[in-house]
Amino acid sequence: MFRPLIPLMALACAVGLAACKSTAEPKPRSATSSAPAAPSQPCASASDFVKAIAVGGSTGMRVDGRITCDHGWAAAYMKQSAGLTDPVWAVLRSTGGHWRLVTYGTDGLCDNPAMRTAPASIKKALGPYC
Repeated sequence: MFRPLIPLMALACAVGLAACKSTAEPKPRSATSSAPAAPSQPCASASDFVKAIAVGGSTGMRVDGRITCDHGWAAAYMKQSAGLTDPVWAVLRSTGGHWRLVTYGTDGLCDNPAMRTAPASIKKALGPYC
């Protein structure tokens, strides 16, 4: 009784697979698709900023907002927990596997010679402070 249904089911499956294959568009191949993926660089954490800015002389600071990272650089807006000083922007750079303070403050941060090689996204994140 089920024997006539087996060829019909096989035919339906074959037609269904052919239909799926014919309508699916192949993914475009990029020039770098065969190259191994570059390891992503980790972003600095809020604690990295707190430690680095403390070495720079400011204590009691905390990150207030999003951290922007790009190729071993990081920028974040920071405020003092007690609110005694003006908020600042801080920029860190990863060197030797450690995040180090490049500059911090409220004005002209991109005038610092160490900022010459900072990525455009980091400078853009600093906005008018750059």
